[in-house]
Amino acid sequence: MDKNELTKNINRAKHKLNSILSKYSKSNDTKLNKKANLLSYWLVDYLKMIEREQSFDPHRLKKYKRGDILKAHLGFNIGHEEGGLHYVVVVSNTNANSSDLLTVVPLTSLKASSKITNYDINLGTTLYDKLTSKLNTESTSLEKTIATYKKQSIHLNQEIKCLIENTDENSSEMMVNQKFMHITDKQNELLKKIDMLQKDVGTIQKIQDELEHMKSGSIALVGQLTTISKIRIYNPKNTHESLHGIKLSDSEMDLIDNKIIELYTKKAKN
Repeated sequence: MDKNELTKNINRAKHKLNSILSKYSKSNDTKLNKKANLLSYWLVDYLKMIEREQSFDPHRLKKYKRGDILKAHLGFNIGHEEGGLHYVVVVSNTNANSSDLLTVVPLTSLKASSKITNYDINLGTTLYDKLTSKLNTESTSLEKTIATYKKQSIHLNQEIKCLIENTDENSSEMMVNQKFMHITDKQNELLKKIDMLQKDVGTIQKIQDELEHMKSGSIALVGQLTTISKIRIYNPKNTHESLHGIKLSDSEMDLIDNKIIELYTKKAKN
């Protein structure tokens, strides 16, 4: 590429960006102030994603399936496009781990003022309900595991107490040491298991945080069906994140599929 042309384009871009950010930020119109703030925020995120392109490996992400709910950065919106960090539902029938692309339908919050158009599907409170159900299941499972580990700890302490009480000058030192080492090994193994519970505690905290910021109702914006890079995926990237395992049912996906057929193909509706 011609270096003079490169320099010219870079300077032009800098000038245009500085000009519009300055204009919008100094305006008395709060909508323009907000747009300047969002544009600045989005540009930083966009540049981070560009930097990640060089080392990005989709194999490191969990496998995504049809119906999975994700949170993805859709970028700075123009007009009525859905933009920013939003929930999306995967509509791809198959998606290889080696692929860095994913086809999704964006979701938006259902509010009192929301208008459901012919391009949308009202999902009701299903997303909120599924995440609440996961929180209850994970919390109950963690409580049971903690109770089990507590019993094991008490049992090991009792073993040590009995060993001490039954040890005297006639006891074989080698035998006593072996028993102590055996109990100590079991204690260390239990401590490792307890330490691993931190991931489960972290997952529960993430789910709670997600629910605090989530509106109870959702709308699938089928009219904004799009294909995104997996670099844009914010959550879940692995099995310990809040949205892992959250997916729409087959009947809910059928509603979206039928709407896609209606909007994008010439096939007659049944």
